[in-house]
Amino acid sequence: MSSDVPSDCVPLQCHSLQTLSPILGAYTLISLVVQRDPGDEVRYLIYAGNLTDGFYALTDSPNPQLQLWHGPGLPALLAPLVMLHSPLEVTRILVGPALLFATMVVFHRLVRLYLRSERAALFVTYGLALYLPFVSVVGVIRVEPLATLCFTLAAFFMIRSFRGGKRDYVWAGVALGALALSRVEYGYVLLVALLLSGFWLLMSRRALMARRSATALMVALLLCTPWLLYTYSLTSKPLYWGNSGGLSLYWMSAPQSLGDRLVEPLPRQLTPDRRYLEANRLKPLDQDARLRQIALENISDDPKHYLSNVVNNLGRLVFNSPYSFTNQKASMMLYTVPNALLLGVLSIAVLVAVRVRRSLAPEIPPIAVFTALGFAVHVPVSAEARFVKPLVPVTACLVIAVLSQHLRLRLDDRAKGGEAEWAL
Repeated sequence: MSSDVPSDCVPLQCHSLQTLSPILGAYTLISLVVQRDPGDEVRYLIYAGNLTDGFYALTDSPNPQLQLWHGPGLPALLAPLVMLHSPLEVTRILVGPALLFATMVVFHRLVRLYLRSERAALFVTYGLALYLPFVSVVGVIRVEPLATLCFTLAAFFMIRSFRGGKRDYVWAGVALGALALSRVEYGYVLLVALLLSGFWLLMSRRALMARRSATALMVALLLCTPWLLYTYSLTSKPLYWGNSGGLSLYWMSAPQSLGDRLVEPLPRQLTPDRRYLEANRLKPLDQDARLRQIALENISDDPKHYLSNVVNNLGRLVFNSPYSFTNQKASMMLYTVPNALLLGVLSIAVLVAVRVRRSLAPEIPPIAVFTALGFAVHVPVSAEARFVKPLVPVTACLVIAVLSQHLRLRLDDRAKGGEAEWAL
């Protein structure tokens, strides 16, 4: 099966890279100018330093966030920079603006699979680059740029594989493995997706697509095996991806909380739970198990409170609100308008896709399902809007793939000014 990439795409790739380069300049300038709360930056650098010394977790530290809190993906990328004593500003640019720019380049190639016009592809790529929440992860070391690149690469290679690329599913598996090692919650997404791919293989007539999907996921899990063996050596628990889940689930179930994860010192308005305080005295990896147990007890005692916090969590994932004891109005505004626009066009695309489901491009449903799983994994436990940034480029591509196929968008490169026309 041949790809639908336009014949003029390859000669235009270098030109497109140059045309997109202002995005890198803008992200770099923001990174150098804007001051941000370091957040997880220090811990990522500590993990990277540990890797250069031949180990990972600080097993003798009482701080659970220095145990298995973060996966090794970003620390492994940082390790050479730490070893070379790269200036912090340079490191921030390389793992922030540079990775986001790489995402835009991949996204441009991805939408070119669905848009015949180079002008249209550049237009939507610059539109994505202007997605304001991306600005919040430059200027400081965050995992989101790497995770966003990995998710977008995985979709790109998987779509090419579904269209006939012989080994693209292997590269998709590599990208998915890097994604799970960067944000460990995607490990659970890989497991569920593999089960669904197995069911798809048994039930579907598209055996080649299902087989390549399952193979990509197995490659990803194979790449994660060293990490899972390492966590097993510390916890004696199979498929243990990290130790942050217990605390996140606890705050979703805690009385007086709106489901957001609170950090020490706790707000004065909050009456501390005795069991929570006792759990904090345990060793970090034991804390995780105990907090999970307490959370399940809370959910059993008051399931309505937990369900209300699930609804609150949906609000935080999309609009970064509500929070229990902090004022997040400025941060909320950063997300409200862009995500409301994205939700609007996504809703239109879903309605169109349902209406014309029999004529959808065959790769759209499996990519959409995996993207939905990437969102769903964050819903049951305390989460923030930054957690879904990795999904945004692929979500935007799915919208374009549906609307460009069943509505007609024409940006004629030869027409003066590039007139746009939409028609049913």
